[in-house]
Amino acid sequence: MTIDTVVAQTDLRQQTRHSVFSALLYTTGVNLFLARRRTMTLILLGILLLLFAVEVGFASLIYNSLQNAAQGTGAGPTSPRERASLDVALKLYGGFLTFPTSLGLAGGFTGFIGALLFAILAGTIVGSEYGYGTLRMPLARGLARGTIVAGQVMGLAVMSLVTSILMLAAGALVGLTVGPAFGLSIGSVTAEGSREIAVYALAVGLNVLLYGLIAQFFATLGRSAAAGIGGALGVLFLEFLANFVFAILKQTGVLTGDIGDKISHIPDWFPGNNAGALATHASYAPIAINQQSALDLTHAALVTALYIVFLIGATYALLRVRDMTD
Repeated sequence: MTIDTVVAQTDLRQQTRHSVFSALLYTTGVNLFLARRRTMTLILLGILLLLFAVEVGFASLIYNSLQNAAQGTGAGPTSPRERASLDVALKLYGGFLTFPTSLGLAGGFTGFIGALLFAILAGTIVGSEYGYGTLRMPLARGLARGTIVAGQVMGLAVMSLVTSILMLAAGALVGLTVGPAFGLSIGSVTAEGSREIAVYALAVGLNVLLYGLIAQFFATLGRSAAAGIGGALGVLFLEFLANFVFAILKQTGVLTGDIGDKISHIPDWFPGNNAGALATHASYAPIAINQQSALDLTHAALVTALYIVFLIGATYALLRVRDMTD
C-alpha cells in the first residue's frame, strides 16, 4: 500500500483547492492511512509489546529475589549497609511494578526501544515513497512540497503520541496487576498527579517523535527507506555508545580540569538526552514517576526545539530543491 493507491481514489487538486489547512489534514490522513495499512506497523507494535513484557518479567524476577532475601528465605544481607542497599533496591523495583510509578518503567522503555522501532516505521513510510516514485503524483496534482513535509510530520506526531499513550497504558496495567500480586499497594493520583501523567505522555511522545523526524530527514536525504532507517538507528546507536564511553571516562577520573569538564558536557547536547530530560522533568512531581534530571529544563527544551526545527527545515529544503522527475 502506497500513496499512489490512495491518491488515485480522489482528485487531489480539488482537495487542495479549498485551503492549506484542508490540504494538510488530507495529507496527514493519507500518511496515517498508510501506516495503519502496513503489516510492518503491526509487527513493530507486537515487538514493542513483547519486549516490554520481557522487561516486566525481568523486573518481577529481580523483585521476587530481593523480596526473598529481605524475608530471610535467600542468602540475605549480612550487614546494615547491605540491608540498606537491599531496601533501596526493593523500593526501586517495587516502584517499577506498582501504579503510578510503573509509568516510569513504561516511559523509559518507550523513550529508547519505542523510539528505535518508531524510527524504523517512519523511515519506511517516508522512504518507500521515493522507492515507488509515488511522490510525483501529488506534486503533479498541485500539492505543495511544504504541505507534503508538514503532513508527514503531523502524521508522525500523531503516531508517536498514540505510541506513548499505549505504552503508558501498558505500564498502568502492569502497576495495577503485577504490583498488587507481590503485595504492593497501589498509590492514589490527585488532580495534579493526573496533570503530571498527561504532560509525561506528551513528553514521551516528543521523545519518540524526535527519532521519527531523524528517520524522515535521512529517508529524504537518501531517497530510500534504507537510508531513513539506517540513519536514525545509526544516530541512536552512536548516541548510546557515546553516553556509555563518557560515563566510563567520568567514573575513571579521566576527564579532569577545565578542559575535561567541558568535554564531559558534550552529551548534554545529544538529541535523546535532551528529549529524555524533558520527559524526566515532566514526571518528577508530585507523583515522582522519575527522579529529576541533571540537565536544566530550559536547556533541554531549547536544544530539543532546535533539533526539531533543524530536522523539519532541512527535510523541507531537500524536498524543495529536488527534481522529482528523475
